[in-house]
Amino acid sequence: MSASEVLEWTGFVSGILCVWWVVRQRIANWPIGIVNCLAWLILLWMNAIYLNAILQLVYITISVYGWWHWLYGGPARDALPVRCAVTSERMWGLLVIAGGTLLGTRLMRLAGDAAPVWDSLTTITSIVAIYWQAKKIYESWMLWLAVDVIYFGLYGSQRLWLTALTQVAFGMMCVMGLRDWRRSMAGETVAA
Repeated sequence: MSASEVLEWTGFVSGILCVWWVVRQRIANWPIGIVNCLAWLILLWMNAIYLNAILQLVYITISVYGWWHWLYGGPARDALPVRCAVTSERMWGLLVIAGGTLLGTRLMRLAGDAAPVWDSLTTITSIVAIYWQAKKIYESWMLWLAVDVIYFGLYGSQRLWLTALTQVAFGMMCVMGLRDWRRSMAGETVAA
């Protein structure tokens, strides 16, 4: 098995486990997510998807914050409640995504990125999504679902088929996350 295949399988397994644990609101999603990010950072850099490779460093940083926030950001240990974004958070998110995509596209064209527009859009949207996830904002799942659709095409175009198929699994878990987090907001018990 080549180094690229080992990294892709590591990213696949740790990514599926991480997202499943986010859906279930398990704190263990954060450390396994860091393993996932390290594997994908190397894999994406090797395949000239530079901005998404660098994104993994941002994910690691936000994952440390999310891990802490999920432990200590709620009224009781491990009890941070799920909530909807307020209007200012939605406006901020939209502005960051639009402005970041424009700037990122320009930079990635200069760097010779394989897909500068899509790489920039998914990178910036993912940053907003993981930050919202760290705050347990419900709409993070909507952003992730949109990103997963684009990532499927981006990774498929680079013949990273296992990574592309990972996005299909992530998309299905996003739908489950939307359902389960809505139930959590409504005070319903979500089965483990």
